[in-house]
Amino acid sequence: MPDTEVLPAAPRFRKRKLATKLLLAFGGFILLALVVLNSPIGHRFVADRIARLAPASGLRIEIGRIEGSLYGQARLRDVTLSDPKGPFLTVPEAELDWRPFNWFFYGLDVRQLVARRGTLLRLPELESADPDAPLLPDFDIRVDRFELLDFTIAEPVLGEKRSAQLLARANLRDDRAYLRLRGRFGGEDRVEALLDSRPERNRFKLALDYRAPAGGLLAALAGSDKGLRARIGGKGNWDEWQGGLLVEQEKQRLAALRLTNRQGRYGLLGKVRPELLLPARLLVGDMSLGAHGRLDDGELDGGLRLQGPGLELAADGAIDLAGNELDQIALRARLLDPSLLGEGTRIEGARLSARLDGPFRDLSLEHDLRVDLLDAGMRLSGLRQQGTIHYDGAGWSVPLALTADRVETGLVALDPQLLNGTARGRIDLRDGRISSRDLRLAFPALSAELALAGDMRAGRYALTGPVEARGLALENLGAVNAVAQIEFALAPRAPWQLRADLRGTMPRVTNATLESLAGHDIRFAGGVRLGGGQPLLLNGASLSASKLELSVDGQVAGGQTTLAGRGRHVAYGPFSIEAAIAGDGPRAQLVFASPLPAAGLRDVHVALAPIADGFRFDTHGDSHLGLFDGQIDLYSAPAGRSRLEVRRLAVSDMQVT
Repeated sequence: MPDTEVLPAAPRFRKRKLATKLLLAFGGFILLALVVLNSPIGHRFVADRIARLAPASGLRIEIGRIEGSLYGQARLRDVTLSDPKGPFLTVPEAELDWRPFNWFFYGLDVRQLVARRGTLLRLPELESADPDAPLLPDFDIRVDRFELLDFTIAEPVLGEKRSAQLLARANLRDDRAYLRLRGRFGGEDRVEALLDSRPERNRFKLALDYRAPAGGLLAALAGSDKGLRARIGGKGNWDEWQGGLLVEQEKQRLAALRLTNRQGRYGLLGKVRPELLLPARLLVGDMSLGAHGRLDDGELDGGLRLQGPGLELAADGAIDLAGNELDQIALRARLLDPSLLGEGTRIEGARLSARLDGPFRDLSLEHDLRVDLLDAGMRLSGLRQQGTIHYDGAGWSVPLALTADRVETGLVALDPQLLNGTARGRIDLRDGRISSRDLRLAFPALSAELALAGDMRAGRYALTGPVEARGLALENLGAVNAVAQIEFALAPRAPWQLRADLRGTMPRVTNATLESLAGHDIRFAGGVRLGGGQPLLLNGASLSASKLELSVDGQVAGGQTTLAGRGRHVAYGPFSIEAAIAGDGPRAQLVFASPLPAAGLRDVHVALAPIADGFRFDTHGDSHLGLFDGQIDLYSAPAGRSRLEVRRLAVSDMQVT
């Protein structure tokens, strides 16, 4: 037989003995730590560690002394709660009876927590709660008795001293939800609530009486200067329960809803007036609200419908309240009142379809927004925006993919070019502000690269940047190349405003008269200002060409352009001009100082008006032959012969026909 190596028994025994000693030593160390932790020295250590905790809310808890057992019944002395500005609540004495080791098996287990003779010095100002904290706890909670006894609300809080009492009990686990609360906070402030849900015993009870009058503690804690009253009542069991919710604010009905529960499928139906809480034009008047859903393992699955005079909204999907996550929520909305956003603004055919998905701090919103007409002084037709918006927990990022069939500004020469426009870029919404640095707008003959900045709370917005035109066709004039630095502003209770510093050229002229008078190589510049319901203003506008130099100020209103200025013509010398350009062409009053020195012409006044294929001149002035007055028709074409018809001409005592 082959030799077989056998491990000696002694080394194996020694290894087992060593492992046993190590296990006993570790257990002894843990036991010793627990004993030390429950000693006066350990109590001080625990109190110091609690004081050093730094949660995101800014809450600090200081305990002067701990008496009794950390693992059962303890008495806490001189407890102080502070926010970043300092102490806001002091409690001389609190009794705690809990089972900390049950945490590993049953969750939080508090048999009694009673705080006595506390004083609320001021309202706390804590930071926002941890956004990653679940809306529903993912562990069982048992609190047999939580009580605030003989508490005082200090005079600085409400302007007068008040007393407060609170008694609560909770038992929250998978197969049961029990919560009972009763509190009195001085004056008329009070809250009583009961939830008792236990499906296996066919039990369901829900009741609420919440009174928070204006000037009271509950209203102050909610940050409201208005009173609120809410009541819930009903009867039935887990299989069939019916009740109602009535919410009033300053004796105005805020919500009146019928509540139901049928074996865990919850529903509500009724009327709400959300504009009393949310000052938004979209939510004005009585709105019908209907919702249904089922809550299983911390996930709420259901739907919601909201309809009012101006808005129709529907949503379906699921929310994971324990994991803080949305699961494919389909959203549909439609604007019903075109004038809902106020006087001077009209929105027709606005509808939205969207889908929300992902964690609360990493949301995606796939959307398709369409508007048939947006009229805010400037009319935009056939608008469509689609893409996927992202939310990172602090702000929204909107990839812009906007198209417009037509834009109408009221400028006859410009509007035919504003067809089939697009807008691209990214818009960021954060802390109530909207911004973008890379907006790109494009029409067939126009383009722009703009920066956007806005304050959504104040309703103020601004667009700035260069706008460029290439081969922009102006009817009956020619083609234009131009660049303008613009500043666009939009503010509440005010028309939109646009300012532009404009420079450009006319490489192609199609108006025969303009080419005859100005020549070629036409260049122009100037400041432009226009706004909703306001005329277009020209400031310091200038035109330079081979035959003409001109500087004018003017405006465009009601489809008519008016100008006033001075210039010089190569053939006629210096002149002043007052002109108007309407749909039938230009009209002008010109005064020439000395248009023809050889004939002694001086102080010549010319009134110009359009006729078919030319212009009519009414003129008067002085010459070597004396005063003259006449009416002449001029027909001129660049490629043909000019023709002059003298309809009437009087020079001194002579009549010419």
